[in-house]
Amino acid sequence: MTKITAENMNAIFAEMLMPSENSVCPIYCAFREKSFFPTRLEYGYCTCTDTGRLLIVRYCGIMYENQKKGAAPLTAIKNLKIKKTLIGQYAITITFATEKKDFKLMLQIASKIAGGGFANQSENLQRLLDILKPYETVK
Repeated sequence: MTKITAENMNAIFAEMLMPSENSVCPIYCAFREKSFFPTRLEYGYCTCTDTGRLLIVRYCGIMYENQKKGAAPLTAIKNLKIKKTLIGQYAITITFATEKKDFKLMLQIASKIAGGGFANQSENLQRLLDILKPYETVK
């Protein structure tokens, strides 16, 4: 089984990058789904690239075998809300416009992660917020 580490995160993103593209703010995060009934959290990674794409990798629990990978251009953002929670984490809700139906992504991100070698989490989170801020539609 693969461990949750910054090294593995960077390796997964390296596979998703297009030629001459770089990951600029890789972070560990939780994915939430808003519904009437409580749902489980999924964990994974998120980054923006220097070509204006958002890459995500989601998985259930610690099973890397259940990965869901995705990419979307930042220009496809229809709505974006960034909120700082009471416990100092960030809740980011992004709605992407697609041809068929809108896709909603809810991220919860802590500035510090214990273990796993995520030493740059705080700096990368700030970089992600700086990149997303111009797309914010709900304040």
